[in-house]
Amino acid sequence: MVGTVTSLFALLVGFAMLCLGHGLNNTLLGIRSVQEGFPDWAIALMTSSYFAGFLIGTRVSTLVLARVGHIRTFATFASIASAASLAYLLALNETGWIAVRFIYGMCMAANYVSLESWLNGLADRSNRGSVLSVYMMVNFLALGGAQGLVVIGDPSSHELFLVVSILMSLALVPVSISRRQPPHLGTGGHVSLQLLRRMNRPAMIGVGGLGMALGAYWGLGAAYLSRAGMGSAEVASFLAAGFIGGLVFQWPLGRLSDRLDRRIVLAGTLLLAIVTSAVLGIVIHRPGDFPAALMLGLALVYGGSSYTLYSMLVALANDYLAPEELVGSCAALIMLQAIGSLLGPFLVAGLALLSGPAALFLASASIYALVLVGIVVDYRRQPHQPEATHTTFTAVPRTCAVIAELDERGSPDKN
Repeated sequence: MVGTVTSLFALLVGFAMLCLGHGLNNTLLGIRSVQEGFPDWAIALMTSSYFAGFLIGTRVSTLVLARVGHIRTFATFASIASAASLAYLLALNETGWIAVRFIYGMCMAANYVSLESWLNGLADRSNRGSVLSVYMMVNFLALGGAQGLVVIGDPSSHELFLVVSILMSLALVPVSISRRQPPHLGTGGHVSLQLLRRMNRPAMIGVGGLGMALGAYWGLGAAYLSRAGMGSAEVASFLAAGFIGGLVFQWPLGRLSDRLDRRIVLAGTLLLAIVTSAVLGIVIHRPGDFPAALMLGLALVYGGSSYTLYSMLVALANDYLAPEELVGSCAALIMLQAIGSLLGPFLVAGLALLSGPAALFLASASIYALVLVGIVVDYRRQPHQPEATHTTFTAVPRTCAVIAELDERGSPDKN
């Protein structure tokens, strides 16, 4: 037990360092791309390039893991990610950044798969839920805390790029000195046509739409907020408030969706996200005219409602499936989310030609409205969820199918 706790602590520390560097990197690139005068299409392509690399990386990393193990896989890709964070300074042009973002996306996918599968090997039925909850808390806290690092340097210089590289390199230390306990990687998620037919259609469409909305927000948020006139500290605070909202809203909304029909809670959360997005689409034209507390409050509610949707949509999709199908379901939903994340930045960039930075939130409002219509139609068509397969809500990250094996609902050792 002591060895397990020690190994788990070391992995989570390494994961926190990784997320700190990753969160700072993303915000820094958004702000710096505006300062460099990159056009919107180039910024959108950089974001899509990251998600394309991430999608490929989730597949390639399992092959590398099988050959060299978890420590070497993580060390390799974390080192490349650290180097990539410095390569931006050597290629200060659109083409160079697009290429580096693709490589960086592959590295981050491999890092996530390495750590998540390792956690899966350390968890069992007695602590699986706790492990996943702690993992989510570390994820949101580190990504939110990373925004505070933006103010320690000037985004127009090289200091913050060095900080990103240092954090990525330091993530290697606790992981490298941990006692290696190679986990079973499982099937990696088998996606079949029969499985897709059995999954809840509004949930599938919702995950794809959510990928479009949050993919654009994650990749373009810092750049568009900067274009709207916010300073570096204001952009960082806004993004941090969104991550804090995701942390605070995740559990209560999820538990509520267990007690009521999940689609009702989803509809209410979507409505909250739509209203908040619409308001942000209006105030973002002149953010300086509104109190800072109002902007941070809107960011917190936007992040809290948006970041919570994925877990509930996954739970809704799984409500119609057998436990042994959960890993395959997660793989299918991740594919849909990744496709949406690839397309979302281009949608927002196109809308920005007409509405400017407000497109970031107006697109979210429109996408969420379409998903809401699908949820309502599904509820009217089938008022009651199937009780035989209704699953308990578990907060899940939007990373890779490996983490689905941490979910006790699909665990082979569940009684």
